[in-house]
Amino acid sequence: MGLNDSNPHSKTPLSVIAAGIFVKAKKHYLEEEKKSHSNKAIPPDAFVRDAAFQFSERYFESKFLEPMSMLASLMPPLGFIGTIMGMVIHFLSTTGNLKSGITIMGIATALYTTFIGLIFFTFLEFLKRYFYTLAQKRIDEGLEAVSNIETSIGIQKSNET
Repeated sequence: MGLNDSNPHSKTPLSVIAAGIFVKAKKHYLEEEKKSHSNKAIPPDAFVRDAAFQFSERYFESKFLEPMSMLASLMPPLGFIGTIMGMVIHFLSTTGNLKSGITIMGIATALYTTFIGLIFFTFLEFLKRYFYTLAQKRIDEGLEAVSNIETSIGIQKSNET
């Protein structure tokens, strides 16, 4: 029996990573309990689940969301640089006439670059938020699938005894 077969999203990479972290941590604590017969406190499953969730979330953020966030943060300054360039073109035009092609080109450059920079910033921030929410959902699904498997294995073992 694999990860929750009824949920197709439980086999996504992030779900599998979160489930794997949970299983490894749980296995480690169970082995420690068998090795040492001391009164070491074994953390509850909820603690291990939370730790696996946080580790998986941090992994996803550092691998995917931080570069996207950096790119989004660069968009407004790039738009501002374009605005400055457009205004410089406008002020350096020697005609002094607002109807000249150079003046119109300078103002258009200023407005377009600002507009494009802000649009890309908004789009990337929206994507970042969407992927962050999706990642949290997939991590939860992976951890839920593992806990469902453990529950069903525990029920089978108790029925066998």
